[in-house]
Amino acid sequence: MHALKFFLLLVFQGFVFTWVYPLLIAPLMGFLMLSTRKNPEKVTPLIWFAIAIGFVGTAYVLWGWAGYIAHLSHSFSSAPDVTHHWLYFVIGFFGCTAPLSSMAAGEDNIGSTIHIFLTSIAFVVFSIWPVAATALYGWIPALFGR
Repeated sequence: MHALKFFLLLVFQGFVFTWVYPLLIAPLMGFLMLSTRKNPEKVTPLIWFAIAIGFVGTAYVLWGWAGYIAHLSHSFSSAPDVTHHWLYFVIGFFGCTAPLSSMAAGEDNIGSTIHIFLTSIAFVVFSIWPVAATALYGWIPALFGR
């Protein structure tokens, strides 16, 4: 029953994430589009700066999502009545990547695959080494009261 509650929570939060993620990324993509609007073929230092800002901002949001789901996996698996701790991390892994996969289903570019791959790696790292997630995203659990 505890695993079902965790699964349903991840389904709900994954649905919410598919609506919130584009709103968080929109300012970064707008900055990228503004930096290339005059001459998109000419690569200038401003374009490289915009690409770097876009990548770092996107990575921060996606890794924050992975860190939050890893934190939830740790929280639910540490309950006293849980005997199969690994199950929560498997459910968490798929709960972390499923929203990204559903958003990328209609796309055929390599960028979506890279986002899913980087988020998967971040979830594994934050599950094994939760201190890394706490250092970067310690404010997320406090925001949601967990």
